[in-house]
Amino acid sequence: MPSLNTVLFDTQYLPAVDTEMYVSPEEGGGTLVDKVSATNTDSVTRTVTVRIYPPSEAPTGTEFIIVQAKQILAGATYLFPEVVGQLINAGGSLHMEGSAAGVIVARASGREITSA
Repeated sequence: MPSLNTVLFDTQYLPAVDTEMYVSPEEGGGTLVDKVSATNTDSVTRTVTVRIYPPSEAPTGTEFIIVQAKQILAGATYLFPEVVGQLINAGGSLHMEGSAAGVIVARASGREITSA
């Protein structure tokens, strides 16, 4: 299973709404998530929600939540072991949401499977 190491999304502040952070290429066999990190730069505890949507699914409801409202203490970093190893199907997407905009810094990396 040949794959290409890639940054799924580079370091950035999370918005406070469910936001598409990465889309797995339509061609190939999907994307494996290797690492997701989030650092709370605020002075109070904040939360992060992570969703993985299959291709062509409208972002609604809770059925695609992988991590719901994970609390991250002020100044702390969380590495989301619940997301590591998850497959984002070809055309599917990784979404993240912070409890407040501009205070949680996140980054993700993984492997795009280049052939099915």
